[in-house]
Amino acid sequence: MKRMTKLLAVLAVGAVATAGVVGLAACGEKGISGTAEGEYSYANSYNPTGAKYGIKVEVTAKNGKITKVEVLESDYVSVTDSWGDKAIWNDGLEDLLAEYEGVSVDEILKLEVACNDKGEPLKKDDEGFVKLEVGDANLLITDATQGSARLVLAVQDALENLQAEQEAE
Repeated sequence: MKRMTKLLAVLAVGAVATAGVVGLAACGEKGISGTAEGEYSYANSYNPTGAKYGIKVEVTAKNGKITKVEVLESDYVSVTDSWGDKAIWNDGLEDLLAEYEGVSVDEILKLEVACNDKGEPLKKDDEGFVKLEVGDANLLITDATQGSARLVLAVQDALENLQAEQEAE
């Protein structure tokens, strides 16, 4: 009889442990899900009366992971016509957007983008510049650091909007 009691106790402890592991695994699948828009902009220091520098995005997340980032039409200037290397941004944008896919929402929200007092993201040669990397994802187009940083800030805005929507439900 004692042996049967011990066996039942061991089985009960095992069942509780298994339920706990399954419960934790299920929690890992939770996280924000949905789609929201976000944007980031600041005054154009080269043309103060012109359109602002910025970018507007739509971000989709599922179970706490980003599944898609799209750039939306806006009145913002993403690249000035006078920038001789604008092809760097234009040609690299699609690959940059793909870098966000599969990245944790929490990791993106933790990224800190350094900006000056006007809201302009710092350039790679500026003191205080922070690499835009999350795990294996490189969220930076080399030589297009300000555009890359504006994108991170717009994605963060969209994710914060999505979190606020879900908290309000």
